[in-house]
Amino acid sequence: MSTDIHAALMNEVRYAERLCQRTTRLYRRVQTIGIFVTVVSGSAALSTLTGQMPAWVVVAGTAGFAVFGAMLLAVRPADKAAVNEADQRRYAKLRTDGFAMDAAALRIALSKAR
Repeated sequence: MSTDIHAALMNEVRYAERLCQRTTRLYRRVQTIGIFVTVVSGSAALSTLTGQMPAWVVVAGTAGFAVFGAMLLAVRPADKAAVNEADQRRYAKLRTDGFAMDAAALRIALSKAR
């Protein structure tokens, strides 16, 4: 019975580690896409200085720059990705140390990690 509980707790640790990995990847992608769109939109907004672009390009660029720039400031995906990476390392350490623990000690360590 104790080995079943230990195995279930180890599965929870692996699941938490994998969830942190996926969440980190998601926030990194959001950060990358947001920066790309902000740079492209900013370039379109600056095209108003040349006067050679149609007005709709300038308006779309300015709106995109404002929206994606504000989204990056509000969501802060890079900060959230860094927090998830720290959590991932904590769960990875618990996963490696968990094999030497009994079920009760693993349960306590898992509740501390959460």
